[in-house]
Amino acid sequence: MLDVGARGGLSAIPIFKPLKRLNNRLIHGIEPDTKEAERLRKSGEYDHVFTDGVAWYDGEAVLHVPVDHYGAASIREIDPNVEQPIGVLRQNCRNIPICTKKLSSILPAEATYDFIKTDVEGCDYDVLASGEPSLLEKVLCVVCEAQRIPIFKGQHVTVDLHSFLTEKQFLLYSLNLQGNLVNQDVIYVKHPRTICDLPTLFKYILLGLLLRHKGDFLACVLEVYNRNHGRQKALDAVMKIVGEKGK
Repeated sequence: MLDVGARGGLSAIPIFKPLKRLNNRLIHGIEPDTKEAERLRKSGEYDHVFTDGVAWYDGEAVLHVPVDHYGAASIREIDPNVEQPIGVLRQNCRNIPICTKKLSSILPAEATYDFIKTDVEGCDYDVLASGEPSLLEKVLCVVCEAQRIPIFKGQHVTVDLHSFLTEKQFLLYSLNLQGNLVNQDVIYVKHPRTICDLPTLFKYILLGLLLRHKGDFLACVLEVYNRNHGRQKALDAVMKIVGEKGK
């Protein structure tokens, strides 16, 4: 798993929190605030924490960290021409100069992840698009944040993110509005027709156990896999759990 904007740790991501209990998991975090990055390293939740700031360019920026809401840190500036919803104004910020890099400049070219989470306040689209073209090919689930309107200067909005991810064969699994009705928590999953082998299928099953409405999700995944590859004895135990919809 890759956690971009890891401030707060896995405890801030209920869907992926159980992953830290797996013996064979590999979890990388990216957090530009060096103090927070050190805290994350000491937490033991991450196998490695990068301290680069992720952006759509290699260069420099200022990370704006609100004192009373550190989870809303961003390198983007609020657009003064847009009426701001409650909860996004950045007053009393701690401004941290950082170096920024694209994901393709931070991660090894051969890096692969099953799950990606981004929480970078107005930059989620840019971060996902800044990786190597192959990065999203093996990703099964993307959890990120989007805004219905451009509250930050130059940002992409929900419809841009949706178009980008659907072109990469992702399906929108859930969309939840936050209290200000502008920020949206979204989950995308890779279309199950892309499953080509049992190891990948078992990763989908793990994902299904993490998601809400897990029974319906697993039944759908198994139905698509069985239709494309035929019923396999190795799946009998799973079929008993989710029912016979996967026949």
